[in-house]
Amino acid sequence: MGLDCRSSRSGEALTALSAVPSDSTAVARPLDIHPTCQVGGVWLGGTERRAGTNVLPGDRPMKTLADLMETGRERLFQHWLERIQRDHAPGPLSEPELADHIPEFLKEVVAALHREEAGEAPKTHRVGPLGWEHGEQRFRTGFDLAAVVREYGTLHDCILDLVEDAGHGLLHVEEVRILEQCFNRALAEAVEHFMRIRDREREQGAHPPPG
Repeated sequence: MGLDCRSSRSGEALTALSAVPSDSTAVARPLDIHPTCQVGGVWLGGTERRAGTNVLPGDRPMKTLADLMETGRERLFQHWLERIQRDHAPGPLSEPELADHIPEFLKEVVAALHREEAGEAPKTHRVGPLGWEHGEQRFRTGFDLAAVVREYGTLHDCILDLVEDAGHGLLHVEEVRILEQCFNRALAEAVEHFMRIRDREREQGAHPPPG
């Protein structure tokens, strides 16, 4: 994922969206602002944070990432679902099997973003148990470990597509940081539990209990 840094403000933290693998080919559209940094077709760092809203120079308010994810929830989920069935699923699966804990994960991401907007701790650790359970479900339904990692990357891309398609393609750095933390935590738990169950079942297969 490309990172194109322009004139940065003094002391402003920049964070690249590198939490999960991505195959995004999105291209940034011209904007009427002077942002700090471009990541995967989305601009970062050209906003001020005011009471939970992104504000462009000239006091033009824009929707926050949490707002975009809430209003575009069904579209986001369906876009991800179609790509998972097409690119990563081990075979034909029902929608509930494909979805598993992803809708709950997205709700927790939105909740973490809203908590940050309100000046509270985002509590991104709450996504951990969802990732843990998702890892087991993916093992039981026949996914391989690489597909589990890639499906989180696909979801990450779908969120960025949602932002870009909204017409402004702008995120605040704190929003990106929380997004990354949520994905890192959930993916780490999913991978760990997937591997634990896989290794345990391999061991049991090599040493079956006496019958």
